[in-house]
Amino acid sequence: MERLNAWLEKNGFIGVKAEENDVFAYNITKRVIYIGKELESGVENFPEFLDKNGCDYAADVPLYMLAFLHELGHFNTIHGYSEMELLLFDAMKIVNGRDEDLSVKEKAFVYWSVPDEWDANNWEIQYLMNEDNFPALNELYEIIEEIYA
Repeated sequence: MERLNAWLEKNGFIGVKAEENDVFAYNITKRVIYIGKELESGVENFPEFLDKNGCDYAADVPLYMLAFLHELGHFNTIHGYSEMELLLFDAMKIVNGRDEDLSVKEKAFVYWSVPDEWDANNWEIQYLMNEDNFPALNELYEIIEEIYA
């Protein structure tokens, strides 16, 4: 995690750190991106979701890297929401998760469209598509590959 935290600082993401955990998540209170050991069900559809929303090479990016950038997107966008809004978004996610008429893929697409998730995704798409970020993304790729080797 030391290299990943150095990458965050080097690339201007001050006030956030990465820690190992069982699943990927962003802790808004601690300002910690949890780096998951495993990916959650439905994440295999994330490149397609990103592609449909403007990131035309997401399929070429490792899923663990996409998951990390999504959580970094939360760090960059979530602090503008009120506590009440975040509770509402969480309720929307719970209701969606219980909808037995939706496939795993459909649930994932609906989940990623909830406002706080969408903002993190949109931030990620903009970051991935900005050519100025390619050197940082190449370095991040190497770090992610090292973590999951």
